[in-house]
Amino acid sequence: MTLKNNAIKLLIIEDDDAYASLLIRMLEKTNLDRFVINRVNSIQSSAEYITKNKIDVILLDFYLPDGNGLDMLDAMRASVFNIPIIVLTNLDDETVGIEVLKKGGQDYLVKSKINDDILARSIRYAIERHNLLMRLRRKSKELEESEKRCRYIAENNIDAIIVVDHNKTVNFINPAGEAMFDIKSDDFIGRSFDYDFVLGSKLEIEIPKKDGQITIAEMRSTKIDWHGQEASLISLRDITDSKQIGKFKEEVISIVSHELRSPLTSILNSLNLVIEGEAGEISEQAIKLLKIAHRSSMRMLRLTNDMLDIKKIESGQMQFNFQIYDLMPLIEQSIESNRAYAEQFGVEILLDNALSDIKVNVDSDRLMQVMTNLLTNASKFSPKGEKIIVSVTDFENLVRVSVKDRGPGIPEEFRSRIFDKFAQAQLPGLRQRDGSGLGLNISKMLVEKMGGTINFITNSNEGTTFFFDLPKYQTNC
Repeated sequence: MTLKNNAIKLLIIEDDDAYASLLIRMLEKTNLDRFVINRVNSIQSSAEYITKNKIDVILLDFYLPDGNGLDMLDAMRASVFNIPIIVLTNLDDETVGIEVLKKGGQDYLVKSKINDDILARSIRYAIERHNLLMRLRRKSKELEESEKRCRYIAENNIDAIIVVDHNKTVNFINPAGEAMFDIKSDDFIGRSFDYDFVLGSKLEIEIPKKDGQITIAEMRSTKIDWHGQEASLISLRDITDSKQIGKFKEEVISIVSHELRSPLTSILNSLNLVIEGEAGEISEQAIKLLKIAHRSSMRMLRLTNDMLDIKKIESGQMQFNFQIYDLMPLIEQSIESNRAYAEQFGVEILLDNALSDIKVNVDSDRLMQVMTNLLTNASKFSPKGEKIIVSVTDFENLVRVSVKDRGPGIPEEFRSRIFDKFAQAQLPGLRQRDGSGLGLNISKMLVEKMGGTINFITNSNEGTTFFFDLPKYQTNC
């Protein structure tokens, strides 16, 4: 309610007709906004009136035929009504005034001392104080409910949650935290948190258990307000199993890759010799079968090499031979190298835009590997008879290489995972394409190792453009 725009709905509870009339005349002479004034002469009649009508403020006579003002304040406090009440009395008794305020009255006025200004000011302040009190109560209730929700979430969270103050003293730990640290909250709260943390950063820590086992946890932290004081909320997620699985996967990939590559190379060489007739004449049917075996072996060799490449890149063991190259010869060479592969799918590769005098500092073999991944990918998903367009564009300090196909586009739900390991989209109406789902992941890592970025633009049924940007090499003149 605003005092300037809305009339104040005021109820006078007074059994003295003459004094009630005096109050009304005073109110009519005030500078406040206009009033809608009603009057009753007892507590009982006021209760009936308040139930049926909206009231902004009450002027309450302390002594009434069916009770006193304190009874009225008690009744109002016990009810659902929240209306500011100003108590009027003939007694100039400070003790009564204090009791009125304790019981929720907004003001206490002695009748003999009231004038127009005092009455107006008391009404205005009573409404403002009451509204402020209601807002504070609502905020307090909201904060209480919010704290209950936060505590419930923390206590039922599968991650360990710990709150520490500025001295790193533990103020709170949830049940998941008790289990992770193998300690009861009563023994943990009040002691120092022994691990260093950096706000906003992700760290891994090792937590020793009583049985001698080690828990590996991913730790994050953020600033919070804890009971009016600045504190740090620390969350810890148990990643022991995932770390062990990751280590096991790396070991398996390493063993399988190394154990497969040599025999696969030997098998491929033998198949080539047989297909070329070095082992004697064989039937056409046998040659067809041998070619199928050769293609399957080539796919396995590519997968093996891809897995080894990922392992080397992630472990930092892959060697990069950076040199300054003219970019266009590398792009043209990659197109020629992959032209025969595209022709298997009835697709043609064209260079649409070429730039001269563009130099880059790259590993030429790795750049060719990225181009091969993008071109073979585009070939597999392009409709027969379509063209793959390769273009090179100058962007100030960067050069962009784009590979555009006219395929079905990347499904929206798959786009966020397109550069993940083993990611392969399922496209309705298209047969499953050969591939490991590692090419784009490897391409992203290789481009980033060469100081660039890779991304794509796609539209359903219109095709996809993969592009990577590399810094141009510029000589200092």
